[in-house]
Amino acid sequence: MQVQLQGDKLLELLEALYHINEAMKIMEGYNSEILDKLEEARDSLVQYLIQQYLEVKDYE
Repeated sequence: MQVQLQGDKLLELLEALYHINEAMKIMEGYNSEILDKLEEARDSLVQYLIQQYLEVKDYE
């Protein structure tokens, strides 16, 4: 089964990563618990993007 990210979906995910990184910059000195959650969200999105890339690559 081929799962491909369409351009608009990929753009949304990249924008989400950008906003998470910006929020992490803001939260660095304030609340480590929130920073940890933001890191988890960022890592999860990155893993998802890698997984999607590998699935498409394997299909080709």
